[in-house]
Amino acid sequence: MSLRNELLGVAANYDDDFWAYKPADFTAEEEVGDTAWQRGELDFVRSRAHAARAIAPLSPALEALIDHVWKSAQPNNSPPGPISLSASRGPNQPGAAQAGVYKAVPVTKSAAFDMQKNKAPHLKTGFARDWDLQRDIPRVQAYTFRGDTRNPKAIKNASGFSPPITRTDAYYMETVIYKQFSQYLHSKMGTSISYADFQKCVNRSMDPALRTVFVHYGIWRACVEHEALHLGRMLAEEALKGFISTSRAMTIAKGFAKANGWVYVLFLNGGYVVPKKETTAWTTIFGEQEIAMPGPVPWEAIVGFRQTDGKKKFTGPVFLRDTFDASESEAARQCYELLSGKKQ
Repeated sequence: MSLRNELLGVAANYDDDFWAYKPADFTAEEEVGDTAWQRGELDFVRSRAHAARAIAPLSPALEALIDHVWKSAQPNNSPPGPISLSASRGPNQPGAAQAGVYKAVPVTKSAAFDMQKNKAPHLKTGFARDWDLQRDIPRVQAYTFRGDTRNPKAIKNASGFSPPITRTDAYYMETVIYKQFSQYLHSKMGTSISYADFQKCVNRSMDPALRTVFVHYGIWRACVEHEALHLGRMLAEEALKGFISTSRAMTIAKGFAKANGWVYVLFLNGGYVVPKKETTAWTTIFGEQEIAMPGPVPWEAIVGFRQTDGKKKFTGPVFLRDTFDASESEAARQCYELLSGKKQ
């Protein structure tokens, strides 16, 4: 049966693109939002309409990294050359200061890093060296769920969802970028930096004493951008990564929407299905019903949404994009029922 029978009428629509539907009655079984998943592995909502089409290619940069461009230098197996001493050697010079011991410091890390690195060995290296593991993780065309405190108007004005690595707003600069860089600087150099001095570095209006710190910031930022699309590192810490994190579990999406937030249905063309917990090196302690999309998810790929109430349950109409039911009737029905509170 077509979902069109559940339409509430033009006056209830969100705008011309999203029509309002009366929710199906799953009130008795609806679960409260929660950011943890305690049950078995969930399947994802499959896209039948896109199944015959090729999955969107990865960016050339990510393809290159997965193909081992980012790897340790190979040992030089050629025989050593002769040693020659200069005939016009100058006077002896004082010995150079002893170089410090190299520290393998991750460019980003979570507050639980010390616990994570003991259970997830891939986090112990300063730089990600295990890009080849990403090749074995399946990519899919699927409809998934994401919770957000912002309303649909704000998401539309932002052109959809953008990954953390692209954020430059003042709040993110202070609470995430500065925090991550300052802990890196302290771990690497034993140096501290105030937020005011950090801003001077970023804006390049600095005194000579900050120039060394600025050089480290430039190096750090380059390293961060190289690791932005490393799925294993993103699972440990989303800060400054290049993925949009979504879930197969509606309760998790409601958990991240929080009270009076919104849950969105996203179409992902090539999202990574994060393996089940404890089944791969990257998911020894991570991986709960997640599908991670490399790069942004534009507004046009959002096909539905519904608001949560103060108790992190759904309230109000179900909104679906006007073309969704006609183009993907099976997926639209599944998403409609889940947005109505159906238990998974």
